[in-house]
Parts: sequence; structure tokens; C-alpha cells
Amino acid sequence: MAYSAPESDRAAVRASVIVPVHNGAATLPAALSALAQQEGVGAYEVIVVDDGSVDRSAAIAERAPAPVTVLRQEQAGPAAARNRGADAARGAGGRWPAATIAGPEPEVSPCPASGPSR
Repeated sequence: MAYSAPESDRAAVRASVIVPVHNGAATLPAALSALAQQEGVGAYEVIVVDDGSVDRSAAIAERAPAPVTVLRQEQAGPAAARNRGADAARGAGGRWPAATIAGPEPEVSPCPASGPSR
């Protein structure tokens, strides 16, 4: 199941947070909770790409405290998961922070100065 914002909301999305995850059930709830509590950042979307997890990562994302788009794919690695999330992203200008939830320590990269052209 994937959340899809109404068409009118999609135009307002300023940023997309792409969360590639592989067997991240232990760390994903805290990451999604933190994202849901963001204030003053404008409209943003969260896209979780489950990269072939065998744990409950996708189910956890589907029950997130805020709307989340959940995409599933066969395990192809974090770069492929990020790219799949980028393809689905609605954020203006193609810029987004990247969060990798793949193990015991989440890795968060800052938003690039200029995003890739899509």
C-alpha cells in the first residue's frame, strides 16, 4: 500500500525525503517519527523504498505516524533504491535530503546544493 497525495497537494511539495531501507526495522520507526515531527520546513513528502527487506520494514513504513509513500523492490542496493525514490519524488527542483536506514546506525546526508536534473 502506498500513500499518494491528492493532485492539489503534489504541486505544493517543496522537498522529498527519500528513505532507502533494507532490513531496517530496528531503526526505521525512530527515523519516521523524527520526520513526522519536523516543523517550519514547508510541505514535504516522505518516500520509503524497501530494498528487498526480509524483516518488517515495509509494514512499519506503512504504519508511519504521517503519510508515507512506500515502494518495494527486489534487493538492488541503496543507490538503486535512492534512484527509485527519486523517480517517484514530487519535490520542487529535484532536491532532497537522503536518509539511509539500512543498519544499526542511520546515515543522513544533507540536501545537495543543487539537485540532479530529472
